[in-house]
Amino acid sequence: MSKRIILSFIITITYLCYGFSQESKAGKELIFNSHIGFGTLEIQNSLKLNVLSIEAFLGIEVLKFSKNNSLITGVEFLNISGNLMSGQTINYLNNKYLNIPVIYRIKKEADNNISFFGDLGIYGSYILKSKFEDIENEISNTENGVGLNLGLQASIGASIRFDDAFKFNIGFKSKSDILNNSKNSLPEYKLTNMYSVLLGFNYKF
Repeated sequence: MSKRIILSFIITITYLCYGFSQESKAGKELIFNSHIGFGTLEIQNSLKLNVLSIEAFLGIEVLKFSKNNSLITGVEFLNISGNLMSGQTINYLNNKYLNIPVIYRIKKEADNNISFFGDLGIYGSYILKSKFEDIENEISNTENGVGLNLGLQASIGASIRFDDAFKFNIGFKSKSDILNNSKNSLPEYKLTNMYSVLLGFNYKF
């Protein structure tokens, strides 16, 4: 059931983004943000571990409701990694994700050079690859196309204007999975309590 919901979300968003992209793009912004932070990865019926997260997001304002309100979407690549301790043995886990978020943004101009923003959104996530390594015994196992997740995210931050086209972004982001689905033979991975620092830029065209 959750797999159908997540797939329906991704297909619907792709269709809407294509439709909105046919509209005039005047005054819209291209957005590139990078994130680094920490969170918790829950492995189904097994354990929880603290993970390091690194993300890169490339998106665009697909719909502007007003000067200070817009809808943003794009693609995001997420890499998480963490260590598992089992007695004296250290195990390593690394997951790679492709995310498609849909974000509603509200902006507030402080002056001509600084504006503040708040984001609230939902994302569909596909686990491209999961790699588990038993370092001591030199055992490695890699699975591709592990599963689909659906989650919620929120951000706050500020944009500093350099000129009419470029802005520098700084802020904070939080996200958590709410629905998970995996291959029958694999455990479900659920990301929770993810907090990260955001750095990036906007380009207005």
